Amino acid sequence: MTRVKNGDLVEVSLKENTHLAESKNTRNAFRGTSLDDGNNQLAGQAELIPVNENDLFDRMESYRLVDRRYEKPSLCEKLNHDVFYPAIRDFAWTIYDELVCPAANYFWYEKALPKIKSIWYGLKCEKTKAEQIVEAKKVSMPSNVIIFTPKKTA
Repeated sequence: MTRVKNGDLVEVSLKENTHLAESKNTRNAFRGTSLDDGNNQLAGQAELIPVNENDLFDRMESYRLVDRRYEKPSLCEKLNHDVFYPAIRDFAWTIYDELVCPAANYFWYEKALPKIKSIWYGLKCEKTKAEQIVEAKKVSMPSNVIIFTPKKTA
């Protein structure tokens, strides 16, 4: 026989049309006494059934909270949760992987990045007139030649 100790999880089993008595000593607590819903008179004792924590979490996944009571989801809700939502999610990821990513990669690497690089290097690495002439004529410059470009004054 299993004994219920302080801190153990239990499931309360009540007869129909009864509720647990509220504790007068502890706020938001209940007693194991069941009272009649109609006249609030003593109807008997509630049964406290020990619950395994793993079983509790398994059962909670299959129920949903509605108006502070737990009720089983309908077949439609189960189909939505177990079949349709995963199918829609997988379809969306497939579209993303197969269409969006390649198109975005193509645009970035083939169109945008080369244009950005050309503008960036154009701003950062403008060749002087002398360097452009030397490059155009494909003349090798001696290493002791220094190209001086005066600063423009405003």
